[in-house]
Amino acid sequence: MGAVSPLGCGVELSWRRLLAGQSGLRPLPEWAQALPARVAGLVPDKADDSEGGFDPAQAAAPKDQRKMDRFILFALLATAEAVAQARWTPQDAGALERT
Repeated sequence: MGAVSPLGCGVELSWRRLLAGQSGLRPLPEWAQALPARVAGLVPDKADDSEGGFDPAQAAAPKDQRKMDRFILFALLATAEAVAQARWTPQDAGALERT
């Protein structure tokens, strides 16, 4: 299983924070002040949460990041965590492409 959530990146961290009663809801940042909502469940950046914040470099190379929306990077990071937890390592290019 993989997780990128408002509680942080990683299944274990998100679960630990959830059990501790933490909430991923926080006031909207300055760039979103025009929205009618005042709080949201945003995935924290590494700069805001050193333990569980999202680091795009863990999901894709910088040149590839420029071609992707942020939600795609979230999916890539969560998928990488799920594959690692499954201890699945493709043995050939065909198996890697099917993943």
